This record gives sequence, C-alpha cells and structure tokens, in this order.
Amino acid sequence: MGLISRAVVYLVLGALIVEIAVKGHASSQADSQGAFAELGRQPGGPEVLSLLALGLLAYATWRFVETISRRPQGQKVSGWTRAGWLTVGTLYVALSVSVVRILTGSRPNQGPEQHPSSLAATVLRLPFGPAWLGLIATATLAGGSSLIVWGAVHDYGDSLQTARMRPLVRNIARWSGILGNTARGVAVLMVASSFFASAVSHDPSRAKALDSALQGVANTLAGALLLSAVGLGFIIFALHSTVEARFRRV
Repeated sequence: MGLISRAVVYLVLGALIVEIAVKGHASSQADSQGAFAELGRQPGGPEVLSLLALGLLAYATWRFVETISRRPQGQKVSGWTRAGWLTVGTLYVALSVSVVRILTGSRPNQGPEQHPSSLAATVLRLPFGPAWLGLIATATLAGGSSLIVWGAVHDYGDSLQTARMRPLVRNIARWSGILGNTARGVAVLMVASSFFASAVSHDPSRAKALDSALQGVANTLAGALLLSAVGLGFIIFALHSTVEARFRRV
C-alpha cells in the first residue's frame, strides 16, 4: 500500500511537470501539495486522498521499522543507510500530514519547503550568510548527484523477488529505477542551482521550490525538453514503485 501511494504521488507529479513543459504552467503546483490538490479535485477525490494518507503513513512506518530492525546474520547495514531510512520515513509522515490537512480543509503547510526564499532570507541575514547558503546549496547538489549515481549503479534485484519475475519485468524494474532516480536527482539539482544563485547574488527571491524552479526554465526549448524528460522520468519512477510493490522482498 505504501509503495502504491508513492507511485500515485510520482505519477501525478510527473503529469504536472509535463504540463508545465507543454503549456508553460500547470493546473496545480508541481510539488506534493499540488499533486494532492489535483487528486482531491477528481471524482472520488476525498476517498482517494484518505487511502493515500494511510498509504504514505504505512510507507513511513515501514521505513521506521527498517531503521530499528535487526538484519539477518551476514547482512550488514551501515549507520548512514539507517539514517537515510529514518529521514525518508520522516518525510513521508510529513506528506501524510499534508494530505490530512487538505482533507480537513486546514491551511497548507507554509514551511521552507514551500517557500525556500524565506529560508534563504533568514540564512542570508546571518553572519557569513551567503557562505552558509552556499553550503546548503552544496549539500543539496551533493544529494541530487548522489541520487543519480546511486540510481545508475544500484542493483535493484537485491530488494526484489527476482525468482518470481520474468526477464522482461526484471529489465523494467532496473531501467525504470535508473531513469526514475535520474529524473529525481535532476529535479533536486535544479533546486540546488537556485540556492547557489541566491547565495551568489545575495537575493533570497532567487531560491526556488521545485514548482518555481521548473517553471523558471520552461520558457525555452531546451528547458521544455528538460522538463519533459524530468516529468516522464517521474512517471517512469511511478512504474518502478508499482513493480516494487508487487515484488519487493520484505
């Protein structure tokens, strides 16, 4: 259920990004909030969002259990890996809360992830503010680059029941993982570049969330092609999540 919920989020996000590439704008924000709002406007939207909230919470719970559980003898998991699982679990709890807020009509979260310019403004006011913001941008850049590299070299069969999968399905799992994670990494790099621009120019308004970063490059042919690739990559990652939901080794 958790992986299917992740697939739904990336499928809607990918469609919104492709819409930006084609039209220059999207019917909803091209981020998690926009994806949830778009689902909520569809027939049966509240019911779908209710299931999505439960699914996202289930995915978070699974990651938390992985963080604290012991592995079979001979399998070693680094502290960094467990920290990554904990971080992912926390993010998906936040996503689940966002869905509940939309369902209950509460005001959406207006934190730094929705308005990074406010975070940039706060950091720039600190002593050596541009340097600190540059470090944040560097960390974001490293995260996006690492995701691309990890997606390219990761053995996706390690976590899947490959014995139950046909060769075609195994290839789909591998290539959808590579292409999907590459698209996710590129999206993170686009946000990182806006933080670098803000740090260099001392202008907090140049720090962009994903939605604004995407729309900022949509007015050129190269930018539209890049957005189309990222959007399609998100949709492909939704396919990967669906395959993983079916064959994940737990």
